[in-house]
Amino acid sequence: EQQPLQLQQQQEQELEQEWEIDEPINGAAPDKVNTLQTHLKQLQSEDPTQVFIVRGIARMGFKSQDILANYFMKYGTVKRVMVAHSKVRPMKGELGAGMARIRPGSLGFVVMESAASACLVLAAGIEQQIEGCALRVEPFQ
Repeated sequence: EQQPLQLQQQQEQELEQEWEIDEPINGAAPDKVNTLQTHLKQLQSEDPTQVFIVRGIARMGFKSQDILANYFMKYGTVKRVMVAHSKVRPMKGELGAGMARIRPGSLGFVVMESAASACLVLAAGIEQQIEGCALRVEPFQ
């Protein structure tokens, strides 16, 4: 049996494992492995003035990627929306123990086709209501 500290460390590691099924937008091919780390690496090749972060999207569920893409289209062409959902293992004794479950991601990265489009989104304010959810929209740095 594991010691409480070891068990806590294991649970923290499991909570940090992030993944996503990345659906294509505008014909882009989905990636094989999509983690928060992978997304950050991919964003290094993007112009940061075309990228912004959306926080608090977990309430949108697993459709957050599509919802965000559809919402931000009104500001211009959305190149890509990246959301990494969390993979969590249930605690011992819980129903389905040992099998991972997925939680909706809490933040997303949106890449616009132009810096001007991203600027319009950011000019709309930090707090934005999307599909009844109060979200924070911030510049990518």
